[in-house]
Amino acid sequence: MTISDEDIEKVRQDTDLVALVSEHIALKRQGRRWVGLCPFHAEKTPSFSVNAEAGLYYCFGCHASGDAITFMRAMEGMDFGQAVRSLADKVGISLRFSDNKDSIDAKNRKKLFEVMKTAVEWYHKRLLESSDAAHARSYLHSRGLSEEQIGFFRLGWAPSSWDLLAKDLTSNSPTKNYPSYSKDLLIAAGLCTVNSYQKLQDVFRGRIIFPIFDTSNRPIALAGRTLDGVGAGNASKVSDFGSAKVKSSSLGPKYYNSPETPIYSKRKVLYGLNWAKSEVVKTDQIIVCEGYFDVMAFFHAGFENAVATCGTALSEEHFKSLRNFAKTVVLAYDSDSAGQAGMEAFYQWERNFELDVKVVDLPKGQDPADIGFSDPNKLADILSNAKPFLGFKIHRIFSSLNLSTPEGRAKGAELALAQIAQHPSEFVRDQYLMVVASHCLIDENNLRQRLERLRKGSSDSTFGASTVASSNKMEYDQHASLRLELLRLVVNNSNQVKEQLTSMLQAAGFDDISAVLSPLAELLFNKQVARDIFCSVLAASEPRKVFALLPQEAQDLLGKLIAVHTVSDPQEVISLLIKQVSSQMLIKMSNQAKFESDSDAHKALNSLIIEVRMCLVKVDDPATRLKATGDLLAWLLRS
Repeated sequence: MTISDEDIEKVRQDTDLVALVSEHIALKRQGRRWVGLCPFHAEKTPSFSVNAEAGLYYCFGCHASGDAITFMRAMEGMDFGQAVRSLADKVGISLRFSDNKDSIDAKNRKKLFEVMKTAVEWYHKRLLESSDAAHARSYLHSRGLSEEQIGFFRLGWAPSSWDLLAKDLTSNSPTKNYPSYSKDLLIAAGLCTVNSYQKLQDVFRGRIIFPIFDTSNRPIALAGRTLDGVGAGNASKVSDFGSAKVKSSSLGPKYYNSPETPIYSKRKVLYGLNWAKSEVVKTDQIIVCEGYFDVMAFFHAGFENAVATCGTALSEEHFKSLRNFAKTVVLAYDSDSAGQAGMEAFYQWERNFELDVKVVDLPKGQDPADIGFSDPNKLADILSNAKPFLGFKIHRIFSSLNLSTPEGRAKGAELALAQIAQHPSEFVRDQYLMVVASHCLIDENNLRQRLERLRKGSSDSTFGASTVASSNKMEYDQHASLRLELLRLVVNNSNQVKEQLTSMLQAAGFDDISAVLSPLAELLFNKQVARDIFCSVLAASEPRKVFALLPQEAQDLLGKLIAVHTVSDPQEVISLLIKQVSSQMLIKMSNQAKFESDSDAHKALNSLIIEVRMCLVKVDDPATRLKATGDLLAWLLRS
């Protein structure tokens, strides 16, 4: 690894794991832990646990575990170095590298975030103050946006001029209001391009700018929308300076988005999630729209749990992100054919990710932006009447056919049953079958026979059972063994355990706990992985620092231990475990005494057996527990 070990550890220490995980899933506090739906497997009951104090997570369903670096690698598909660099960016740590290339990559990512932030402010200021943005301001106000909302969403204006942004953000800028950046950086960020004259020019021209943020609230990309009568440019159609083509150029596509960069992937990012996240967690519902104005319209209507895709169709990667925040996804797509056609792939994801997908039925020819600003109450009513995904599809089938004719009803029944056959729940299928029977005037038994034939002949006929059986039952139950409970205390309350062991060992005549940790671990634990955790954590001045240094098997067990908070009394647990170990030793000693032929040795063994039995009795009494446990420890360690 080319990153210094010290910097890697600093990244672990400075990363707020709860905040990091919350960028991807909804977490709720339970005692000293945070819990939520696991981002690594589909489930309906939360089994993913985060221990903020230890900086570790664990899932009781799929057994995923680790720290902040492990989480980033798993969620983003990064290698170790990429994960460390990404986390360092988030917490503002300047990493030191032995490899110059890695150092340059990390600095470039940081610069990309910086230049995007500057560009967002540049475009926003142009919108608010520049005379050439008057048309854009009037347009936004006509759509229903207030000054406050324009500021909240950080909307901007890209002037029609070829290179104003490029001039202001390069080292040759005539103004000193903004930092200067290199030509290569502006190109890498997707803000500028080079024309055939090898001159730098702006990518976004004559467009309203919608900044796109990541869940950490950092601007990572832009979307630009043309205005009628205002010249615009885009990266795919760039005219030259001074060319006659400028006067006759078309406005280009209505919307243009930033290209993919090291900090932006349109297949993963949802516009507005940075603002909607808290409301999504509160309502356990997320509204997915097609456009940026649609999101703003929902916010205007009081529904601040709306997001949108960034110029691309809703993908499986989007769905993976959605199910981490809410159980219900409401699709608020346009009612035109393009919007509806995009819904056909969603049912598969609803099954795979165990989500409840609903669809709003928008009036023909209207989108949420048309309704939300002009009539918020109407949008609220439409949202409240959202249909389950299967119900919406059946409604679409029936509305497209003439059910007043036998042929129309027969066609409707066939198409509807084909959709119903795909649903995993027998009870849901039966409910919709009765809906079809009512609408199509066909006997229920005939429909059931046809449905069964469809199910048996379908390639999806085996998906009735849930693909993932989620359970909160732990592999290691809290009361399954005293050994496990002591380990849990060690990793969660190491100082208290150390204090109790020190007192007991001092009562046994041992002054230095570190000298007897290893033999004590041998006595108390029958597995090396447990001994490693016991010794490493208790010997460390800062226990959390040793977690990442333990073998992988120990880290896996550590995740399970940390995930469950314990309120057990360390003295009681240690004493009972010592009593348990001593009782096992006593049995062996009693068997040995039976076969001891030397009379003096036999007497000595019997005398020791009596002393040990007396100590075992005293362990049960809190008044004599400490001294008795110390005596047992002395016997065990010196045997």
